[in-house]
Amino acid sequence: MKVRYSFSFRGKEVGILIGHGLLENAADLIASYDPFRAVIITDETVAELYAAKLREEIEGCGIETRLFTFAPGEERKARKIKDRIEEQMLGFATADSAVIGIGGGVVLDVAGYVAAEFFREKLMFFAIPT
Repeated sequence: MKVRYSFSFRGKEVGILIGHGLLENAADLIASYDPFRAVIITDETVAELYAAKLREEIEGCGIETRLFTFAPGEERKARKIKDRIEEQMLGFATADSAVIGIGGGVVLDVAGYVAAEFFREKLMFFAIPT
């Protein structure tokens, strides 16, 4: 069962999709928003389990993708991690790029922080909890 919620926040449409098996369809869902490029942010543990397949599927939709990882752990929820990821995104990510966080709470917090700071006005953020 999949449930979709849509609402307006600060004049922008926000969508939430909840359900089982969404990871298998994540690339198609992300591609439906027509991003120019995609940035996947995760920790090293989750990267080994899911990131390569997700990246391959997104690239299979014709979207150039980069993967950014960091060591797992609560202490990684820090400005220096966000700053390092943003520095690596420079020259790659554009205003119409998607930021995809895949992992647990720390990963999704860092990815959301990067998306909000890096893109400010036009935000295409996908949070995929594992």
